[in-house]
Amino acid sequence: MSTGIYVLSAPNISLVSAIEGEVVFGANPKQYALLNAFPNPFNPSTAIRFDVPREVPVMLEIYSIVGIRVRTLLKGENVAAGTHVIVWEGHDEGGRLTP
Repeated sequence: MSTGIYVLSAPNISLVSAIEGEVVFGANPKQYALLNAFPNPFNPSTAIRFDVPREVPVMLEIYSIVGIRVRTLLKGENVAAGTHVIVWEGHDEGGRLTP
């Protein structure tokens, strides 16, 4: 699979680069954060972690290294405050495995 960019956006927030940090499940984070995906590089799936300090609608998209959107994992769904993990299996919007 190719490497890519993860984009997390919420109202007035847009995170493109990963922010390293310790994940503490069950604790409410104090800020928005897009954490490192693991495993990285992909193997053939990857878990994408992110923090939201309060319930907000979130959009989570996968982009190729050349800036083409590959997949939308969350499309404005409300997520509760906390640390979240979404597993991406490496498929694009059409269900095809990305190269």
